[in-house]
Amino acid sequence: MALYTYYLHEGRDKIPAFEIAMFEDEAPALDHGRRLLVDRPRYDFVEVTLGDASIARLTRDACSAI
Repeated sequence: MALYTYYLHEGRDKIPAFEIAMFEDEAPALDHGRRLLVDRPRYDFVEVTLGDASIARLTRDACSAI
């Protein structure tokens, strides 16, 4: 299991909220990030990290990994 961190961004000037979750691999981790955006409409995008590595930036509009 890998520990993923989700930084939930609400505008440019605010400190992002964050959530931590464990998943077997990247696919369910990214699905979780997309669900976070759906469930929490106040956030514009979520950055998904694994350790020090940025895995994806999921936007509300595209809701896909960039």
